[in-house]
Order: sequence, then C-alpha cells, then structure tokens
Amino acid sequence: MGVVVISASGGEPTTLLDRSQAWCWSPDGNALTVIVDNKMSNISLDGGKPKELLNLEGKGFTKRFWELTWLPDGKHVAFLGENVKSKGKSSQIHIASTKTGEITELAVDDKSWKDGFYLSPDGKWVSYYTDEFIKTRPRGTIWEVKVEDLIKEKK
Repeated sequence: MGVVVISASGGEPTTLLDRSQAWCWSPDGNALTVIVDNKMSNISLDGGKPKELLNLEGKGFTKRFWELTWLPDGKHVAFLGENVKSKGKSSQIHIASTKTGEITELAVDDKSWKDGFYLSPDGKWVSYYTDEFIKTRPRGTIWEVKVEDLIKEKK
C-alpha cells in the first residue's frame, strides 16, 4: 500500500511512498513517518531524502509492523511488531525513543496476538485487543496500559 498526497488547493498528486507496512503523520504534520525494510524514517512533504529515525534491523523483528503512532511528547513512537521468535503467532506492542533508539516492549506478560492498538489523546494510556485469555479477563477483552509508568520503569 502506498501513500499519495495532493494539496487541498488542487494540483498534481505526489507519491510519498509506494510501499510501507506502517505509517503515520509526524508530530508537526510536515512529514510521513514510515517503517520500510525495518527502518523507521520521516519522509518530508517537501520532498528530499527520507530521514532515518530508527533502524529496527537486528532487534528481533520480522518485517511486519503496523499501528504506528507518535506519543504526544514527539520523542517516542509506538507500534505493533511481529517478533522473529513467535513464528507468526504473536505480535507485541513497542514504544521506541527516536532520541536514544531504546525500545520498550509493553504487556510483556501477554505473548498472544495483539491488534487494534490505540493511544489515548493525552498519550497516557494504550488500549489494545488480544485474542487470548490472560489473567482474569475473558477472551477478546481490551486492555489498557499506562504509558508513563512503562517509560519510567525502563529508565
């Protein structure tokens, strides 16, 4: 799937990306943040070479990523990624610092497949859907994780 933009005032469409597994708008809205070939980059709307933010190669991921979103602080990106060891049976939620490159896995006690990942508007909570019975919640329950506590824990 690609991404094409066109000015609200009209004009010719511009293809920013011809393929991507995950993408979202950058915090300032002037670039598209994408993951292609295990590299997270910003592609400026003005053109030019993509700016690499994070290399995910060798970090234990397959090349499958989705649900990419920036946290309100503009320094962390959250995404779902498939772990090499899971052999297609698990996806994990991750938060990555674009400053340090540090990646924190969320909900480490739940190794089931996750999807429907949503960040609250204030960036303090993450909700996700899991198709597995974990702890005391029934199958198909939405979980919430406090993002601030997870980032502080890692420090």
